Amino acid sequence: MVKNEITREELEKAATKLLKKNIKLKRGEKVVLVTDEKEDPVFDAIKKSLIKAGNKFLILRLTDKRENSSPIPKIKKVFYDCDVIIAPTVKSITHSPETYTARHKYGARVASMPGITPEMFVEAMKVDVGKVKKLVKQVYKKLNGSKIISITTPSGTHIKLDVRKVTWHSDDFGDISRKGVLNNVPFGEVDGYPPIATGLMFIDYWQTKIMPEDRAWVYMQRGKIVKWNKSAEVLVKELKTAGECGLKTVELGIGTNYAFKKPIGSVLYDEKIYGTAHIAFGGHGTLQVCPIHIDVILMHPTIWVDGKKIMENGKLIK
Repeated sequence: MVKNEITREELEKAATKLLKKNIKLKRGEKVVLVTDEKEDPVFDAIKKSLIKAGNKFLILRLTDKRENSSPIPKIKKVFYDCDVIIAPTVKSITHSPETYTARHKYGARVASMPGITPEMFVEAMKVDVGKVKKLVKQVYKKLNGSKIISITTPSGTHIKLDVRKVTWHSDDFGDISRKGVLNNVPFGEVDGYPPIATGLMFIDYWQTKIMPEDRAWVYMQRGKIVKWNKSAEVLVKELKTAGECGLKTVELGIGTNYAFKKPIGSVLYDEKIYGTAHIAFGGHGTLQVCPIHIDVILMHPTIWVDGKKIMENGKLIK
């Protein structure tokens, strides 16, 4: 993605589209707008668009000291008493227990944007929801009901994942109009929780801290990291700040956003690239409680589902 100078008008146009076309916000609906930054152009654009839409909204300011998707017990009442949560934040609220409960028990709709930038936001709002939905449904059909998934990559990954107890999700394609749905912005993935991974995994990208040339690897047994090399220490050290739960596999995802081609160092963007896979460690709502959630990216994966190859070198086999 080429960085261009994004104007205020472009941001407000993107924010208006998010409210009208993706969230399909109705008059009278209660909105919570979440931030953990002092100044943020995306937050400001969404705020202005909400004012223009005439909806009442509450601004919730979180500390930037928390970890991604860690519990936020102080915001329970607010999250449980709203219709829509919009979160252009630095640290994710996506997999926080309170977000999970707000969705699954109270029906809140969530647009979560951890690490969003003006460039990413504007580009995300240009993506054709219909095209992404088609890819999501194709991938979901191949994964749903599966038992064992194997993944290899050119960099050396060779892992197997027991997914017999995994629930797959096929709603991250830009439609945030249905009760209880959560989409990232940018959107575009099929994911499942919680897989039990075993084997050697070479991490191709993790933010800007791990790159392919680092040859960072971790070895997992029964869904937990047990060995790693020096290049992977930066990741493992951060995971271990949450305790042993941070080393456990919690998510397998496949990117389905056709418009995204190359990693830019933002997990929010990179995990959506069509033909990539991502593995996450830590927590997910109340399914696996842990005060951290970190995704790593695998490039050009070849994937087998119950012995049948469904993707080769990042290209879906139809």
